[in-house]
Formats: sequence, C-alpha cells, structure tokens
Amino acid sequence: MPECGAGGSIPEGADVCFVSLVDQNGSTASPEDDMQAACIDEGWNLEFRINRREGVPAPGGARIGATCQLSENKAIDCPGLPG
Repeated sequence: MPECGAGGSIPEGADVCFVSLVDQNGSTASPEDDMQAACIDEGWNLEFRINRREGVPAPGGARIGATCQLSENKAIDCPGLPG
C-alpha cells in the first residue's frame, strides 16, 4: 500500500493509501499529521490513517497489517512509550 500524498491524496493508480500521524502536540503547522488523544494517552508515537478512493470499497475479507522495527535508541526515538 503506498503512502498518501499531500493532504492525504491517493496516488495515481492506487485505490488506497496510508498517512502516518506523528504530531503529538500540534507542533507542526498542519493538522494533517495530528495524532488522536487516545493514542497519545497510551504512549504511542505513531498512528496510521487509511484513505480509500471514494466508490472503491475494500475487497471482502481484506485485512491491513503493519510491520514495525524496534528502535535501537528508545530514549530518543520513542520517549513516551511504555517500558
């Protein structure tokens, strides 16, 4: 699945894309990357939003998964995450 373009736009030739939400405290000018309070309260530093082209539903049984890589320096990369 490709990453969405500016403003969450779906790339040409794709029907679905993802947006990485990483702004925990409104520090960027755009609200497009703001995380939801529930994720912040849990201590997460990343939230995904999935955008789908209008009129193109997800295929029956479709699932979305993410693979993450652990940081080698959690104190810098993930200061708010639980132990």
